[in-house]
Amino acid sequence: MNRKTVTGHVFTRDMLTFCNARDEPIPYMLVGSIPAVSVRLSILFSKTDQTGHGRVLVHYRQEVQVSACIVRELEGCISYTRDWFGMAVTDLMWAVPGLPPFTCETITLVMKAVCDLLGLPADKISAHSLRYGGASTWGMAGYPEYIIAFYGAWALNSKAMRVYIRPSNAVSVAVSHHMASAESASNVTEVVNQLLKQRIVIPPELLDQLPIKKPRYRRGLSKLGRGKSSSSTKS
Repeated sequence: MNRKTVTGHVFTRDMLTFCNARDEPIPYMLVGSIPAVSVRLSILFSKTDQTGHGRVLVHYRQEVQVSACIVRELEGCISYTRDWFGMAVTDLMWAVPGLPPFTCETITLVMKAVCDLLGLPADKISAHSLRYGGASTWGMAGYPEYIIAFYGAWALNSKAMRVYIRPSNAVSVAVSHHMASAESASNVTEVVNQLLKQRIVIPPELLDQLPIKKPRYRRGLSKLGRGKSSSSTKS
């Protein structure tokens, strides 16, 4: 079987490693029979790999409230095409004998058809939109840029990647709440208490102008800031 795909990139089944609960590799012929806890994708050559070590992506099985688990979907695809179509571990991942080739063009056609059914503009949709959408989704979920760059195969500090990173409404609400809370926390009483803790002398004329009660000094202290810190201000 030809190992070269339409786009020139090679993705064979031996690039996937399924592991059990003890992180031991599951033999190819037993994938699907032994439930995998994780799957490791080893990409030998990547434009974002500047060291030549390749890229290794690891995903873990999700059992709770997840409709599309990466481990489960790949596990099912491998076992089904192996048992029904006789695909070997060295075969191309998506080149199933007797079926039309599964390429980026196929994904693009499906995505455009879905957009048409939903009444969305499909003229600018392509398989590459999944990469942009992934960056947007991870950004909205609050993941840092180095995670987005690693899993999305973006170059670190990529300007193009940052174009697609947008905070979600929930993140924006949280930021607004934090900013408002920080502002309201900076009231006069807390500022004075902080100064007292740092043993900074406040001029009496300035203290008289503050809209709070003067602190009560311990017996034997004539000036603020000498000796031990004064007691806290009464509310």
